Amino acid sequence: MNDVVRSYVERVADLIRDNWYPGKPIDWARFRADLLIAVAAATTEAETHRAIAAALKRLGDGHSHLLTPEMRRATMSRKPPLPNGEIKCGAAWVEIPFFLDNDHISPSDFADRLQDVINELDDADPSGWIVDLRKNGGGNMWPMLAGLGPLLGNVTLGSFRAPDGTDLPWKHHDGVAFIGDHPICAVARQPYALRRTPSRIAVLIGKGTASSGEAVCIAFIGSRNARLFGSATAGLSSANETFVLSDGAVLLLTVSMMCDRTGRVYGVPIEPDVRVEEPCNETDLTNDAVLSAAAAWATSALAPVNRRSKLTPYRRPKLALTQF
Repeated sequence: MNDVVRSYVERVADLIRDNWYPGKPIDWARFRADLLIAVAAATTEAETHRAIAAALKRLGDGHSHLLTPEMRRATMSRKPPLPNGEIKCGAAWVEIPFFLDNDHISPSDFADRLQDVINELDDADPSGWIVDLRKNGGGNMWPMLAGLGPLLGNVTLGSFRAPDGTDLPWKHHDGVAFIGDHPICAVARQPYALRRTPSRIAVLIGKGTASSGEAVCIAFIGSRNARLFGSATAGLSSANETFVLSDGAVLLLTVSMMCDRTGRVYGVPIEPDVRVEEPCNETDLTNDAVLSAAAAWATSALAPVNRRSKLTPYRRPKLALTQF
């Protein structure tokens, strides 16, 4: 192992030790020694990536990972899916996919697209709304929250929990998503306002709902008119902070847990209010049991109920200002 490779791996070990959330006890001296042994034959930074990825997996949080330069380039060049929607059974169905920053669409453009979909559906004067997060595996949460402003309202939506128990809130106000008092993402034009306040919003979740998808789900928890349908989420309701390494690789470390607006700490799978075990039928949404159950509730005359099951929080992690 040459000096360049040793310096590279030592920096990675330091970043993990100094920033990873205080979960299970770690013998950091042994962690560093094991990592150096695993890369002993490496002659370039690239040859250490597999060992670093394996070390991150052993941390056990399920969310920390490494993006190699090749993976970053692939992400930037891949054309992402966009929000879409239509009227289904009298309800306005809005599907929000994952969003990774890339060369094809900016965060503000994604937020604008989401508001365009909401605007078009609102023209039909729907009886209720459905937000589908079942294909939202994560990425950048901020354009999702900015674009959903018409349904979320101008409120505090959730927070990141610090090790000392303090929270840094996420907010939405007039088309802008904030962390604390700092704007992170905004729609590029006048934010859209619904014709009338929605009486019922059904949020669809499942095992494909992860990370930032779970953040969007959490943003609706505690709202009087929202209810979750489907099955448990992936359980990556935590926040990662990004650290760019010298070769362009990115270390993503889990450093905080998400909380909803009521102060409940997550970091575990989010359970639905109404469990519908049948999987999403991707070829024929007319036979989608989750969607059918959600539409029946969203368009019914029943008063909305928001029941939350008890969750066991992770140990308190370090604070993060980014989400991936």
